[in-house]
Amino acid sequence: MLSSKLCLIAASALAGFSAAQQLQWTLVSPGNIAGAPVGRANFGIDYDLARNRLVMFGGAAGGARDDTWAYNLDTNTWEPIVTATAPEPRHSFISGIDRINDRMLVTVGQGNSGFFNDVWALDLTAQTWQEVNTTGTPPFRRYAPAGGIFRGGSQMVVSHGFEAERFDDSFTFDLDTSEWREVTPAGKDSAIPSARCLVGSTMVEDGQTVMFGGCSSGGYGGTGCPGFDTWHMRTNPATPDKTGQWTQLSSSPATRNRGTLGYMSNINSVVMWGGQSAAPYGRDPDGLVNVLDLDSGLWTRVFPIVDTATGLSPISTNALGVMTFVDNSPDCVYLLTSGMDVWTMCGTTTAGLTTIDADTFFDWRLVHGVLMMLAWGILIPVGVTCAMYRGMFGGSQVWFTIHYLCNTCAWILTIAGFGIALVLNSAAKFLSVHSYIGLVILVLVALQPLNGWLRPHLVEGVKKSKRRVAWEIVHKWNGRILFLLGIVNPFLGLYYIGNRSVITFSFILYATWICLLTVFWIAMPIYLWKFGSPKDKNSKFGTSSIPARSSNTPSIKSIAEPTIPMPSGLYSPQSRRPTLVDSADV
Repeated sequence: MLSSKLCLIAASALAGFSAAQQLQWTLVSPGNIAGAPVGRANFGIDYDLARNRLVMFGGAAGGARDDTWAYNLDTNTWEPIVTATAPEPRHSFISGIDRINDRMLVTVGQGNSGFFNDVWALDLTAQTWQEVNTTGTPPFRRYAPAGGIFRGGSQMVVSHGFEAERFDDSFTFDLDTSEWREVTPAGKDSAIPSARCLVGSTMVEDGQTVMFGGCSSGGYGGTGCPGFDTWHMRTNPATPDKTGQWTQLSSSPATRNRGTLGYMSNINSVVMWGGQSAAPYGRDPDGLVNVLDLDSGLWTRVFPIVDTATGLSPISTNALGVMTFVDNSPDCVYLLTSGMDVWTMCGTTTAGLTTIDADTFFDWRLVHGVLMMLAWGILIPVGVTCAMYRGMFGGSQVWFTIHYLCNTCAWILTIAGFGIALVLNSAAKFLSVHSYIGLVILVLVALQPLNGWLRPHLVEGVKKSKRRVAWEIVHKWNGRILFLLGIVNPFLGLYYIGNRSVITFSFILYATWICLLTVFWIAMPIYLWKFGSPKDKNSKFGTSSIPARSSNTPSIKSIAEPTIPMPSGLYSPQSRRPTLVDSADV
């Protein structure tokens, strides 16, 4: 059995394929050969062109590791590289071959006692490690970012990742001057991938990386944990600011963290294998490869021809542990699993191969947002407004019907919206202020109908009981807190719906609606006080005062117990009725 994690490495070992060669797997070396290193995940491995070998460092196997190995592609044998010093043990880092200075670089990552942002270099001739003195603005310590070094390139890219929080920033490291430079788009006013870690990525040109999926809590341009979005970042080393520009590509294969990506320059395509997926999508079928055509921005999901000698292809599982790689041969990529099995996939076309459809995804975040906006942006404000100014209904019980129906519908929408949020956050859990407030709202929403059900009834001509007074205080303040949190939380939720331009438009639209409501709530009492009838004046704060009664004024009981038809199961004139927000005087 092949283990689950891998690293794709482009190499120059295989050549001579025709322009019509279909993609095909070849098992070069099983992981159980004599002298092979122990299996591991989340390691770094890169192609050393001058010596035709793969160089591997670190990884995770019973803790972070700091050993260095070389796999000779001429003899298909492993050899340890023993050095007097080495970087601290780590996994989930960025590595790459600096061909200009004949060295392998390692940066960031997670160790047994923390995270890193240092830079180390392995001299590929002397086979010695040395820490690099750097200048400029380095990235914060982090692990599981995107990035690497393109073959023969002039810079190393580090983007996104995680320490105490997920990052959405990007940096380049100049291989000649050892200077760090932040290249996050200025002001973050353009499309940009949301903060995330556990991504799959590959370099496709000098300073250009393609990133797929990863673990995000949502956010602008984010799709949850694991995600399914594809992004292409370009930086131009020749420009003074070298600012990166992100472009989101259109179609996507199944969701995953730590997908293994490689670049095949002969067909200008990125190939992706494996990674950690989540229900209901699960893992890719064994041997499946996802191919991204960079010219069209579209994915194709194909099954390359199996290994001729064994009839096998790499087994795809949901384990973690993929790092970086370097492409060299225009027709081949190398794949190294965490069990140290060495595979190649070579070819120039996907034509004629078995394919399956690329997945399409419905963004349930939008459904969650629409449900919550309807509940807390429209229904609750309307219901509260009717209760506040119920005196304007001239003694009619219509205000209570609207109040009750609005709050009941809002309660149903809130429960449905929370169910969607629970599914969306099953892997990432609740890690944001928006989520925390949503949990508080859910608890208060659950208590409010129960509180209404336990309401002590008013008796005409009898002074309110202490129990009734206490109930009114709890019911009113629970409703007021709910109302305030329900108004505020959609503003925080807007952050999760798409790119910055969509967020800005939605924010302005929602803020305008809330401002209009606020102006109405402030202006109406003033209007009623100045121009309304005595009865209206007494009702300007309808939920805190009841219109004065006379022999012609409907009794409290007649208001509280309207004899109007209601949907079956929702309302009975003789029953105690649950409400969400403030009908405490009923």
